[in-house]
Amino acid sequence: MIAKRDSLNEILDNLCRLVEAQAGDVLASILLLDGNRLRHGGSPSLPKAFTDAINGAVIGPSAGSCGTAAYRGQPVIVEDIATDPLWADYRDLALSHSLCACWSTPVFSSQGKVIATFAMYYREPRRPTQRDQEIIDLIAHLAGVTIQQQKAFDEIKKSEDRLRLVIDTIPALVWSSRPDGAVEYFNQPYLDYTGLSLDQAAAGWPRAFHPDDMAGMLEKWRALLEAGVRGEAEARLRRFDGAYRWFLFQTEPLRDEVGNIVKWYGLFTDIEDRKRTEEALRESDQRFRDYAETASDWHWETGPNHLITRVSDLYNVGITPSSVLGVARWEIATDVESEPEKWRLHREILDAHRPFRNFVYTQAFYDVNGTLSTVYIQTSGKPFFDADGNFLGYRGTGTDITATIRADRAEQELRKAQAALAHVTRVTTLGELTASIAHEVNQPLAAVVANAEACLRWLDRETPNLDGARRSVEWVIDDGNRESGASVRSRKRLTLRRCRSTSVTSSGRSSRWCSAS
Repeated sequence: MIAKRDSLNEILDNLCRLVEAQAGDVLASILLLDGNRLRHGGSPSLPKAFTDAINGAVIGPSAGSCGTAAYRGQPVIVEDIATDPLWADYRDLALSHSLCACWSTPVFSSQGKVIATFAMYYREPRRPTQRDQEIIDLIAHLAGVTIQQQKAFDEIKKSEDRLRLVIDTIPALVWSSRPDGAVEYFNQPYLDYTGLSLDQAAAGWPRAFHPDDMAGMLEKWRALLEAGVRGEAEARLRRFDGAYRWFLFQTEPLRDEVGNIVKWYGLFTDIEDRKRTEEALRESDQRFRDYAETASDWHWETGPNHLITRVSDLYNVGITPSSVLGVARWEIATDVESEPEKWRLHREILDAHRPFRNFVYTQAFYDVNGTLSTVYIQTSGKPFFDADGNFLGYRGTGTDITATIRADRAEQELRKAQAALAHVTRVTTLGELTASIAHEVNQPLAAVVANAEACLRWLDRETPNLDGARRSVEWVIDDGNRESGASVRSRKRLTLRRCRSTSVTSSGRSSRWCSAS
């Protein structure tokens, strides 16, 4: 009955019947110790009213035969209940059921603790014989083995129930199999997910996998069984509604003390969201690569010592990427000596692990014709760190701005040439203005001088001709007024000529300019 794991009460009742069959007129009883109280264990022949009355009785120094034996940890022999003081509290109860003698023996665990009592009742006063004592000792031992074994089974059952409860509440699908791989257990989440019963899942669990993954999973499982090692694989598992989701399959063998596999345990973890995230990251990374490969910039990376560790294939300034790996930027630049202050400030930024933008330097290379050429590179970088904040290096981009630099310089030269041309034009115009004014002024001045001389002659006569002198002075005034008008007309004509001329600016557009001076 112990091996079949029958109930404890049934086993204890049968122990009591075994004693009663051997001893004849005895009534056997086994009480279980629960804390400081005795609980019913087995007493198939004692009156039910009596067993119900003593069920839960507190042990003590004067608590009948069983309560006292449990309290003392020693056998207690009461030959006559009617006169023994240990039965003072229970005498009337026992005598009312014609119980006159009671021999009780404590039952001990393997650790020496009292776990129960075994008692033999008689309907007449009686003292145990040697054979009675042998039976008592044997049955007490069997009762102790039975109770301990059953308690161990109960603890195992409780542990299994707790473990099953834990397994059924974790967000994963759990299973176990025999050493040969035959699956014998699936937790409730697995059955709920697949919509299968335990028998259906155990008999046809491979069919729950996606058809494209089934052969690979079976092959992997057979390989693990043969090797006897832990392993894992990824496959799609069908849900109760027919949808498939990705799961991570993991298995671990359980071995005994000599190393033989006694069971396999496995776990299915849902990785559908992880798979989708990985796919999204791959698509994002591919899009980034597509953008990067079609951009005019290239990407670079350095280590904590500022040596270049990675350069993208778009490093298209005539220098192969491999030739710059393992060197610092200032080792391949050609303007370090000519612009030391610029490089000093740049090194300070790098040593302080600060980001930088639009740093321009020159680099030389030999083109396909063997001619030494110089390129202008504009680069920007940002430091990156690990999870603990340790500096790992820089990541950044570079751009070939040689064409832009050369275009800017050509534009500057063009502006200088335009400014020189404008200066020459202004000097030439000034000369023309001077000659025109001289020509326009000389004629009226000659007339003024002639009339003034005529006036003097009119006045130098013996008899001055005042009327002639007056006319000469009037002519002088008229010539002066004409000269003033001529100067104004001359300036107007010169201004008109200037307004009709044009000058081309550095932007390539024509603009008119006028000068009133």
